[in-house]
Parts: sequence; C-alpha cells; structure tokens
Amino acid sequence: MILLNNISWMGWNVILALIPPIFGWLLFITRQKVLKVVFALIWFLFLPNTLYLITDLPHIIWQWHQMHHAGQIVLALQYITLVLIGLITFLLALYPVEKALLRSSWLKKKSLVSLFLLL
Repeated sequence: MILLNNISWMGWNVILALIPPIFGWLLFITRQKVLKVVFALIWFLFLPNTLYLITDLPHIIWQWHQMHHAGQIVLALQYITLVLIGLITFLLALYPVEKALLRSSWLKKKSLVSLFLLL
C-alpha cells in the first residue's frame, strides 16, 4: 500500500517539477518579449519544485520500517528515482535560461549570467 501511495504523490510532484524545464525551453525558443516575460515568470515560480523533490526524503524513514526486505528495495528505488528526477529537472530548467540570458541584450555583462542564475 505504501508503494502505491508513493506513486500518486511522487507522480504529482514530478509533474510540478517538469514545468520549469518546459517553460525554460519555451523561454529560450520564443522571440516575443511578452511571452518571454510570461514564460520566465512561470519558470521562476515553479523552479523550487525541482529541488523540492529532495525534501521528500525524510518520508522514507518512517516508511522503511513498515516494509519487508523486497519492499525496502523498491522503496529505496522510488526515492532514488525521485531525487534523481529532482536534480535532473533542476539542471534542465537552468540550462535553457542560461542560454537565453547569454543570447539576450538585456544582460550586458555576460560574465554575470552565472551569478544571476545563482541568485
């Protein structure tokens, strides 16, 4: 039951984590300034959902003791997958925005792009 329950809430969190990479790429490929602003805002608002997946790790502690050995292996794989998806979606969300900033005339000093993204 725990493993099936995890699939539902983990699935929802993964869907939310996919929003920033999608809108990051939309930001990169669009040429219309209004759409760029809208896509950047959506990207910015949903970016925390990517790394938020890592904060779900404490759930494994109380679930671990309720599972038998085979279930613990599947449970560990669920959480490893969740963390990897969080890290990958975060990187995939940053990459197109970095490329868009490097390409834009908005940021004059291209050396500040990395600093801007870190902030």
